[in-house]
Amino acid sequence: YRNSAHFVDSLIGSLLDLIDARETLVIVTGDHGESLFDDGTIAHSSLLSEIQTRVPLVMTGPGVVPGGVRRGPTDHSDLLPTLLARLGVERERLAGYPGHDWLGEAGPEFVPLVDAKARRSPSDLVALVSERDRYAMRLDSERGELRFMGKLAASGRPSNEPVEQSEGAIAVHWLGRYLEQAGS
Repeated sequence: YRNSAHFVDSLIGSLLDLIDARETLVIVTGDHGESLFDDGTIAHSSLLSEIQTRVPLVMTGPGVVPGGVRRGPTDHSDLLPTLLARLGVERERLAGYPGHDWLGEAGPEFVPLVDAKARRSPSDLVALVSERDRYAMRLDSERGELRFMGKLAASGRPSNEPVEQSEGAIAVHWLGRYLEQAGS
């Protein structure tokens, strides 16, 4: 793993040596995490665990504060509005696109993640991830049902931590609004 990380780092470093970082926006990210027994598995797309769903994202270039850190969840759908905003597209014209401009606005309270394994069943396991919490829900689109299942531990497995009814209602309401917006 360390050799692979070092090799990728050297490739990115070679690329950065060839460009003017004051005029070129560079984003380095991944599509998913990879578990190396961090969550009890050796895989990816097998759990909605912290290790498999958190990916690195580093950005440099015009409009990016050096050493700045963004807190809270992000989604890869945020890439397009972030790039278009840096290219000078006005915020009003970005309103129809999914995602948020990372450098220009606050992100959503949650980011929804869908468990790839659950695709084989009529219902999807959805995790809502916030800066503090991870909630699990079962979404049955054929029946139009959404069932709150509780908190997920960082391992991606159910936690036995109690959840207040109001807390669950906030997460369910957020996902309902998100699905309505995605459908329109």
